[in-house]
Amino acid sequence: MPGNLRLAGRQCRAFWVGGIEMQNTPVSYYELDTSLLPVRDQFAFWKEGISEGAGVECVRDGPAHAPFHLKMQKFHTDRLGLERQQILSPFRVNVSEKSRMYEGQDEVCIVYQPAGLTTEVAFGTDRRPSKPHDVRLVDMSLPFMASVSWTKSYAVQLNRTRLLSELPPGMELHGMFLERSPVVETFKELIPVVFAEMEGIPTVMADRLSERLSCLAIDAIRLQKIRCLDSAEISFQSKRAAICRYIERHYRDQDLSPRRIAEDLGMSRSTLYRVCEKFGAPHALIQDIRLKKAADILQSASEINIAKLAFDTGFSARQAFTRAFRREFGLSPRDFRMEADLSHQHTGADGPVSEIWSTYHSSLVPAVSS
Repeated sequence: MPGNLRLAGRQCRAFWVGGIEMQNTPVSYYELDTSLLPVRDQFAFWKEGISEGAGVECVRDGPAHAPFHLKMQKFHTDRLGLERQQILSPFRVNVSEKSRMYEGQDEVCIVYQPAGLTTEVAFGTDRRPSKPHDVRLVDMSLPFMASVSWTKSYAVQLNRTRLLSELPPGMELHGMFLERSPVVETFKELIPVVFAEMEGIPTVMADRLSERLSCLAIDAIRLQKIRCLDSAEISFQSKRAAICRYIERHYRDQDLSPRRIAEDLGMSRSTLYRVCEKFGAPHALIQDIRLKKAADILQSASEINIAKLAFDTGFSARQAFTRAFRREFGLSPRDFRMEADLSHQHTGADGPVSEIWSTYHSSLVPAVSS
């Protein structure tokens, strides 16, 4: 529902606030679009109405009343805040001694920028560029500066005290850039998936999803110090998600095997088998993902060659693919395709049903139900 905020004596309808109660845990949604405001109020509203209340100073070059375009959407659960920003107008962000007078600030932001221009950031006296696809950590209780221009970014906001209690002692989070690892790459891919799902899933799932995302974030930070995915300090959920992501990227390879997965991810085969126990075995997980990919293709393609589909999804022969597909779905691939055509004609569906969970169906559903 629209929330009315006063700015310069007028009612403002650029800020939407929504919330639901979920088992005593509030799940809130906020949306801001400065382009809905009068031009002269756009930056002032962002600076005075939003940023300063969070202990952040924002400044810009040029006239204060020039157009300022920013869109922000945010979900907030008991476990984390999940925010998406699209910034089209340059400005500078500063967290200083003065701005940190805001007493409620006990937050660490994990910022992932999938698109846009390089952002110049400074953590105290440490200055460096933050490039697209980097993941950086910002402790909002410490000095920080960023020169932002055109960017699209996500921020996972975690309670600082709780986060530090779950990490190895002595870790310096402020200014940390997460290095590439199976867990970090999975975390980056999962952020927009979870963000998109937060609106469409039953509310009872929202808190669980945010818990899984925060768990993955914590493991990504742990891995920065431990440097070993095989470590017992990395949760099964994060290992499982990394395994599923690896299979998703290589399911077409007919030589995909448990040994190759374990070697490439840096974990022992015994750990791999323990993590995949819910699915039966790594081979079963590989086949499960291949068959779901095949089902997606059959539901969405207008014409399909079954033998080619078998090869494209990693099967060595059409007969083996057909037998496995029939065991999984109760229909041959060809009959499944015909059923999909009928379903499209009657329901007007425009995409595969199994894309509800997309890439992460296999990793998230067992994790959430556990």
